[in-house]
Amino acid sequence: MDLIPVNHFNKVHNNSHREIDFSFLNSFLNFSRIHYISADRLGPQDSYFKYTLTSFPNVGAKGEQTVNLLYKKKDDLVHEKLCLGQDAKTLATQTEEWLNQIFDGAKAPI
Repeated sequence: MDLIPVNHFNKVHNNSHREIDFSFLNSFLNFSRIHYISADRLGPQDSYFKYTLTSFPNVGAKGEQTVNLLYKKKDDLVHEKLCLGQDAKTLATQTEEWLNQIFDGAKAPI
């Protein structure tokens, strides 16, 4: 509540609870760049469909485009603050590093 200007609060008629008018957020947030990802994800597959990436690439509602996105963006650089390890800062190497961080042994020994 400290981050929302006080003038965006309205008192409810008969009690002391407050309602927040979130309509002003539309001017600050671009919800067209947010994509829903279901908790019910697709697991590993024997084969994957080839997809064309949109201007704002996403992994699909069930993660069905994850492999395609990782392959096409594998050489893209990851922001330094998000990187683990001393390896290259590409999406491919950082995906491997993060998987190893979460699941010990995910990174193949050299």
